[in-house]
Amino acid sequence: MQNRSEAAEHDFGASEMNYKFARLSLAAGVASAWFRTIETKQQLELAEKKVKTIWLFYGLMYKKRMLKTYLSVEI
Repeated sequence: MQNRSEAAEHDFGASEMNYKFARLSLAAGVASAWFRTIETKQQLELAEKKVKTIWLFYGLMYKKRMLKTYLSVEI
């Protein structure tokens, strides 16, 4: 009878540890997903800034080319 009681206590302890592990594992997964979400958002913002910069550069190069063309025309 005592062996069964001890076995039940050990089973209960093991179940409790499994529950604690599951809670920690879930919390770690949520935290990891949160940080990946923040990182992805920041990378998207950076990419959007890069696109704006490229369009600005393109506009400046276009204006430079038009000015060069304008200045090279003989009057």
